[in-house]
Amino acid sequence: GSLGTEINSTATEILPQISADGKTLYFVRHNHSDNMGEGDIWVSKRVGEDRWSTAVNLGAPINNRLENQVVGVGKNGTQLYLKMGLEKRENNHIFTTKKNGRSWTRPKRLNTNLPTDLSMRHIFVSEDGKTILVAIETPAAGFDLQMTQQRLDGKWSELVSLGDKINTREDETSACLSEDGKTLYFSSNGHGGMG
Repeated sequence: GSLGTEINSTATEILPQISADGKTLYFVRHNHSDNMGEGDIWVSKRVGEDRWSTAVNLGAPINNRLENQVVGVGKNGTQLYLKMGLEKRENNHIFTTKKNGRSWTRPKRLNTNLPTDLSMRHIFVSEDGKTILVAIETPAAGFDLQMTQQRLDGKWSELVSLGDKINTREDETSACLSEDGKTLYFSSNGHGGMG
C-alpha cells in the first residue's frame, strides 16, 4: 500500500533507502518547491505501525544543485553515504557524512576510482561502508553487478564482476546486501520470474 501523504506528494518520490532498524526512510523527491536542486534527499521517521512523520528536506550540506540520493545508511543510522550527480563524469561523487547532534557534517568524498566513461545505476554502500555494489553498463551484457571493496590502506579495489551465476546477458540492477552481508538482493530481467 501507499505510505500516505506524509511521504507521497504531487511531486515524484523515488529511490527509497531505509535504515537497518526500519525507523528512518530516506528518498529522493523531484521538482518540489522546497528543493535546492532537481532531486533532493528527504527524510521521514516511523512513528507507529503504519505511520510516518511528514517528510522534511535534509537541506544543505547534504543537498545541493546536483541530483542527490542516499546510497547507504551506516551503523545506528549515524552515517549516510551519498551520491551527488547523475552524469558519467560524476560516478565518483560518492560521499559520506556523519550525524553531529541534530545536523550532518559536511560530506567527505570517498576516493572510489569508479570509471567515469560508463553509465552506472543503483549504487549501494554496505552498512560498514567497506563494500560498494554498482550496476554498470557493459558492452555485451546490459547492466551487470560489480563490486569494489575498501582495502586496509583505505584505497578501493578495482571493480570486480559478481560473476555469471548473478549476471546474465540482460540487465541486473538494484543490488543491496542484507545487514549481515550474507544475502544479496537484486533485480534482473535475465533470470526467470517477475524481475
